[in-house]
Amino acid sequence: MRTNTLSLTSISFIVGLSTQAMGQSYTLKEIPAGISLFASPIAYSVTDSGEYLITLATSSGPGSAFLLSGIKLKAVTANAGDVFYALNNTDYLIGYGNNGSFLHDSKGKQTLITVPSGDAVFINNLNNKNLLVGQGTPLSGNAYGLLWQNGKVSSYSYPGASGTSINGASDLGDLVGTFTDGQTGASDGFVVKSGKGSVVDVMGLSNISPTMINTSKVIVGYGHPTASQQSQSNVGFVVSAKGVATTVDFSKSAPKAMPGPKGPLLMQPFSASTTLWGMNNHGTVVGQFVSTYADWGVGFGLAMPIVGTH
Repeated sequence: MRTNTLSLTSISFIVGLSTQAMGQSYTLKEIPAGISLFASPIAYSVTDSGEYLITLATSSGPGSAFLLSGIKLKAVTANAGDVFYALNNTDYLIGYGNNGSFLHDSKGKQTLITVPSGDAVFINNLNNKNLLVGQGTPLSGNAYGLLWQNGKVSSYSYPGASGTSINGASDLGDLVGTFTDGQTGASDGFVVKSGKGSVVDVMGLSNISPTMINTSKVIVGYGHPTASQQSQSNVGFVVSAKGVATTVDFSKSAPKAMPGPKGPLLMQPFSASTTLWGMNNHGTVVGQFVSTYADWGVGFGLAMPIVGTH
């Protein structure tokens, strides 16, 4: 990323989507966090009360993650090397630091997440009952989906998979994640509802990555557009409890230009990417939009945290 005197901070705007999800239209807007877009802020989580976890992709440790409630922005207490990935209703967070994955309580105390086998652990998410989910990786053999709660460990592997990662869990215990097909080597998404697993399909997208499921059994995530829609890197999606999928592409409504040092910088559509990372039990979704804005001689990669409501 090229830098100069240009300084952009989050600006609030609201855009309407023509698509429908759960029988309702979603409206996306930038989260007005007041954080420089050059720091690549990501909205990973939103609680049921509307509090956001915003993490800066360009840094780690103190000053790299914030809780945003209304207009109040509070830095998360962090150690050197810490990166935070999820927040729940009781202000518990999960993250990864110099010693591995951890659970971070509301007072800043951290519990390192380990398993009896000594396998490498990466925690992706947590629900409001402090069920942590992620992936365990042994020295030999297949990676597996990992569940950890109050020190009790269990695992899940999608049938026929050579590798599994759990990306999200609802308060009802439903799971979403990704797996690698043991025969083809292809990566795909899965959901486990009431103990029954199935593939998550979204028309027009490949490499499906479901990231969260809520108590209404609604799923969010992202995928890569197929050959007919190659102008974006990622496109978000929402899948209703009945299996109706809707794609979410912020590039269609994002600002087409940003102020530059010598005039407007135009959005480059081929570089646009919409990724949905989280969702609360009310159906509010959060994520990140990334694009390059450029003129003939200057280009900037900018990222903004986004929220979608219905």
